[in-house]
Amino acid sequence: MLFMRERKILMIGLILVVLLFSFTITASADDFYSPKESVIVYDNQVVSQIDAQLSGIDLEAVRAKEALVLNKSVADIQAAIKDGKLTYTELTAFYLDRIKRFDKAEGGVNAIIAVNPDAIKEAREKDAGENKTDSPVYGMPVLLKDNINTSSRICPAAPNTGRGCWRTPRA
Repeated sequence: MLFMRERKILMIGLILVVLLFSFTITASADDFYSPKESVIVYDNQVVSQIDAQLSGIDLEAVRAKEALVLNKSVADIQAAIKDGKLTYTELTAFYLDRIKRFDKAEGGVNAIIAVNPDAIKEAREKDAGENKTDSPVYGMPVLLKDNINTSSRICPAAPNTGRGCWRTPRA
């Protein structure tokens, strides 16, 4: 009889531990996926860098070029540029605007941690013929994982860590 009673107490205790553990996991998951994450969007410099670059650009005119850019191949976009229907500046502005509207807006994905602060400047140089870089992928939007080195001013290796910018000598 005593053994049965101890067994019941042990089972009830085990059930309580499992329930308590489940509650803790649920509470932790709720904390992890809380709206607090959206605050990070405004803690980085991406939005201010985009705003600075898009200053003075007619975004309505840029957005009107969506049919020339969205879901198009690199060859199609380069053909539109060659035919004078689109410029590198408009293409760059189009994607910077999309990053701001869809990635950095409230409820956005917040996947972009850095943008090239010279993107519009470089696009204008290419449009003016100052940049002689000739490549079929020149001017095409590219997303890099944050630990990929670049030769631009973008700081790879998670620049928002507060530890400065880390680069390898080959970048």
